[in-house]
Amino acid sequence: EGDACGEELLRWYLEQSSESKEGKKVKLQGQGLTSDRTVRCLTNVEAFSLRTKDIEEVTTLFAKFLRSPRVQGAI
Repeated sequence: EGDACGEELLRWYLEQSSESKEGKKVKLQGQGLTSDRTVRCLTNVEAFSLRTKDIEEVTTLFAKFLRSPRVQGAI
């Protein structure tokens, strides 16, 4: 519980946040992040983690890109 990969992580964050009338991000209360995806590594890998602040930064920097209908359809 609490693990996610790729687009699941981005989709979860975007679904859990909204913008206020002033254009500020507002975090909505919701369930924790869960995933039913199975990931199997075929070679040795290194792992890393992202914090909410990291995802907030990415979504802020790429807000215009993320609003594109083509991108929305992909995620």
